[in-house]
Amino acid sequence: MPEGRTAPQAYRYLFFEEGPLLQFWVRFHPNPQSETTMQRTTRWLAAATLLALSAGAHAQVNQVRVWAAACANCHGTDGRAEPGMIGLAGRNKDELLQQLLAFKNGQRPATIMHQLSKGYSDEQLAQIAAYFAAQKK
Repeated sequence: MPEGRTAPQAYRYLFFEEGPLLQFWVRFHPNPQSETTMQRTTRWLAAATLLALSAGAHAQVNQVRVWAAACANCHGTDGRAEPGMIGLAGRNKDELLQQLLAFKNGQRPATIMHQLSKGYSDEQLAQIAAYFAAQKK
């Protein structure tokens, strides 16, 4: 933000006054009053916004998969366990979350789950539970 300007003033400076973004736009769009140019610019800005939002959502899904990967050693990839071990894929999200929180709070005995679950916030455990609930058995 230019020094000495508030956020709204900086926005006006960048986009409407002598600002660099306005100068850039005018340079590549010599006739900014043309409806075609305005429509094209609007479509471009909308596409760029959607791309940025979808990239953020994709990063969030990848983060949950990274957290859930810690479960793969015992519960199998994507929660599909080998025979003799408890599978997590396709189970009820709320039930999984309650069990994870019980491990974290020491209310449920375990060999290693109480240690692992303490490494996550309650929100992260909720996202992990939702991830496994969404997986096919």
